Amino acid sequence: MSNYIKVFDSILFGSSSPEDHCEVRFCDKPLFNDTYRVDADFITGPYMHNRDKHNKKISAQDFFTYELKRASDLHRLVEEEFSALWEESDNKLDWKKYRESSEKIKSLDLNDAAIQDLMREAIVKIPEMQTGDMVSQVVPAKP
Repeated sequence: MSNYIKVFDSILFGSSSPEDHCEVRFCDKPLFNDTYRVDADFITGPYMHNRDKHNKKISAQDFFTYELKRASDLHRLVEEEFSALWEESDNKLDWKKYRESSEKIKSLDLNDAAIQDLMREAIVKIPEMQTGDMVSQVVPAKP
């Protein structure tokens, strides 16, 4: 939980209006996924639930040695997995509520259960019509 809080606090610190720039969705599926999309680029860790087109397992080494070219099979697999989880997620982080929860987490001496409860307070249901929203095709910012 502390890693999520550090990431979310960093986003709050670095953005004047995170609700306009960063949507964080949650699903209650028993899946492990650590793939993130920043602008038009995917950032992923060593774990995935896919295999390549020759039915060979994609390993942790692949993620650290391959640059994900947009035309590659590996990029397509990462994008499809990310999109599937995004579209099925039915909860999202409410940044205003999270800001309040974060302040309480920092200022009070809380146990893990209390921290989790505060985090749950900052997560809201996505209206039914928006849960299937496709991931937008973002044009990367110019350096």
